[in-house]
Amino acid sequence: MRTPSLLQFLPPHAIELIVSHVAGSSRLRFDNVTESSEGYAVLLMPLLSVCRDFRATVLARFCKIHTLDLTCFSDQGNDKRLRWPKQLRGIGFPTHLHAQELAITLGVFSVYNGTALKELLREPHADFLFPMVRSLKVTLTQTTRQQRLLASIPAAQDIEPNIRAFVQRIRLMAPTTRKVCILLQSRSTNESQFVVQHLSSLVAQLSQLGNTVEHNYDCRPMRLEPPPTDISSLVHMDWSEINGALLMQLARHNALTLRTLNIYLREAESITHLIQNVDGSSVQYPYLTLLRLERQQYLAEDGEEEEVQEQQPLPVFPGATPFPHLRHLSFTDGYSFGDDTPFRGNAGTLDYLDLYLTPDLIGILRERQVFTHNSHPKLQCVRLLFESARPHSYFDTDVSFMKFVLSIGPNARVRELDSWLATLPLRPVIPLLGEYSCIQVLSLPYIAIDLWDVITLVRTLPLLTDLHTHLFKPQVWPSGISKHKLPAYVIANYAPMGERLRCWRLAGLNGMEVKVVVKCVLLLALVCPNFDYAAVSVDSRELFMAYLKKAITVSSFGLASAGAQISQATGLGMRECLELSLYDIGKASWHYDPDSFLQSMVDRMTGFIEEHYPVPVPVNYRAVSNFMWVDMNDCIRIHDMLRGKFNWTEAEYERAAALRAQGLTYKEVARHLSPTLRGGSAGSALRRYLSPKVVREPTSAGELEETSRLVDEYAGKYPVPEIARKIYMQLNLGNRRGWNSTVSRLLAAHPHYQAKLSGFDYIDLANRITTDQTTTKPAAKELDVPRLALKIHVSDMNSRLFSSAWTGEETRKLLDYVQTCNSKLDVVYFSKLLGTKSSKQCTHKMSYLRHKGILSHIPKV
Repeated sequence: MRTPSLLQFLPPHAIELIVSHVAGSSRLRFDNVTESSEGYAVLLMPLLSVCRDFRATVLARFCKIHTLDLTCFSDQGNDKRLRWPKQLRGIGFPTHLHAQELAITLGVFSVYNGTALKELLREPHADFLFPMVRSLKVTLTQTTRQQRLLASIPAAQDIEPNIRAFVQRIRLMAPTTRKVCILLQSRSTNESQFVVQHLSSLVAQLSQLGNTVEHNYDCRPMRLEPPPTDISSLVHMDWSEINGALLMQLARHNALTLRTLNIYLREAESITHLIQNVDGSSVQYPYLTLLRLERQQYLAEDGEEEEVQEQQPLPVFPGATPFPHLRHLSFTDGYSFGDDTPFRGNAGTLDYLDLYLTPDLIGILRERQVFTHNSHPKLQCVRLLFESARPHSYFDTDVSFMKFVLSIGPNARVRELDSWLATLPLRPVIPLLGEYSCIQVLSLPYIAIDLWDVITLVRTLPLLTDLHTHLFKPQVWPSGISKHKLPAYVIANYAPMGERLRCWRLAGLNGMEVKVVVKCVLLLALVCPNFDYAAVSVDSRELFMAYLKKAITVSSFGLASAGAQISQATGLGMRECLELSLYDIGKASWHYDPDSFLQSMVDRMTGFIEEHYPVPVPVNYRAVSNFMWVDMNDCIRIHDMLRGKFNWTEAEYERAAALRAQGLTYKEVARHLSPTLRGGSAGSALRRYLSPKVVREPTSAGELEETSRLVDEYAGKYPVPEIARKIYMQLNLGNRRGWNSTVSRLLAAHPHYQAKLSGFDYIDLANRITTDQTTTKPAAKELDVPRLALKIHVSDMNSRLFSSAWTGEETRKLLDYVQTCNSKLDVVYFSKLLGTKSSKQCTHKMSYLRHKGILSHIPKV
């Protein structure tokens, strides 16, 4: 029977991490893999073959979406269903049983002439059943090329049965569908009334497959009527307006169930049909949490843009409260109301606001006092867009305008002010930002700004974590400060600050030299201890990284002046930066001196090593040297000392002898040599150096025979420790060390003690010795047996009673015990509970599993 792999005992979160790593490294997308993609099978097959847990995780991840491509350009049909590689079909397949989403792409004309239905009724689609599918995505394509199928389309009275049969087949394939998303892709230049009429019917019938329906349009919207207005229980609506009145009627019909409403408006006055019934009464959407209204220009038949004619005045709805529980409100291309209707009744629930600030909207907000102090306590994200020109009719200065802008959601933690601040100077505005210290994410992508403005901004906002700006000004350092002294100047005047700042997003370099931007990033990293990420545009990223590595590796820009802080510069981790740096000029030396040795330096070095080089990762002492700014050889020597290693050189022997000659004890000598050297070790080494001993062993047969006779005579008569002493005194043969080893071997092999050892409870004794409750020396004294014999006996019993190989069941029991133990681990108890392994074997097994990362969260026993 094959020994189970340790991978079979991994917890679920570890399996998820492994599968995610493989997916991320190879960019696997198995719902879109063709049979020719054999290379992916090499990566995935080992995971599928490990065990059931791995297989289930892989299938749940990569079989989540099942794709059927049924785009047909002939009456024979063309099956483009995407398959997995052949090597992977043997384990856990067919994959459609694991799918949670079904994506179907088909041409609308193939539905009209029945070709799509024929494809679904023949192999392999005929047997398809998706029992776990909850989401259905249907992409309907209509291209000029497909219109050549018009000749094969039957009469109008036969199209509707084909549509109904096709939709019914989809219903049978995915009977548990809850959400339907319909995407219409139109590339046709001619849309006859005949085509539009039946396409509207197809969309309407597909919409009835689920209780959540989304409709999306690619390129210009088709000239479609919305689904019948009697469809109920819609939760989500995402629609481009064609017939405004009917579309709004559909929304009103589902007012009691809608959660999100996303509409692209063609005419502002059509909003009236959303808020009011035909009889003029107001409509309320009690569960609507997201409302996104966008203005959209449509393409005319000749391809030119159609001007959207706004009718003035905009509609007003006095007293109406249509959205009482709204959380997300977005008007991105214009405000469609003549009053504050969408803001009424939801001041306590609104948490996201996206507005295009037109002069009319500003007038409404000021007149109705929509935003006052603490009027919207839950509003956390505010995104405001405005034209580049400031509305002078309302505000005299930029500062007064900025006061109004900041008053919109004063408690917001995320603020984005876009496209209108190109001419607004920052420095007069910064004091105003100080009143809104709760800001955590700030985006000012078009403001005139330099590095010192950024530093001032970070100091003003203590909670700022993410900053999005452009660098418009090339000045990097103040006049009179050389670039070599710039890091020290920045640290002395600004550090530390912005302890929460983690990210600086530079949306564009605006023609600036990348080298200058790198300097700005590094200078900000010097003063912000947690700053570790900078984002630049894709076209500048390669050059940015090249300059960044050069600044860190070949100059003293940061490492000599700021230690570890510069290593947190963006794009490179701390460890990587320190390993790359080759700059050694000016590093200090570090020698052990018991009077001046600083424990703080020791803690700093060991903390860095434990964080970045955990066992078994080998330590890169160049990184340690750069982190400590100490000579690398000194770092190696001190680290070895701290781990108990001491290299006895001739110089160290002479130094120890000189200290000993001054009257110091061995303990004091050891303290002068190393922080971890023990006095006994120092004494032994020094004695061997000054007067080395030669161990004498028996040299004649007569001596060995006499020793053996005395052992037989004294065995069992005297305690074991006394036997060697009596033999030594009786023979009086010089060096005792050699006789001790000889007597020990003779006593261990003596039949008297072998018989005595065979009568002891081995398991209890072995557990006591293994778990440090005792050692062989006191145990041998207690049992009056030779210590060497006890060692040999324990080792021999281990090999005879307990197998060294661990079975899968034993490993599983050990893992279960460790994971369910709520107190200190007791290997003796577990050894007795298991009955097939000694406590020492259990301890070694736990150490092995901890080394492999399986029990890394469990402390050492």
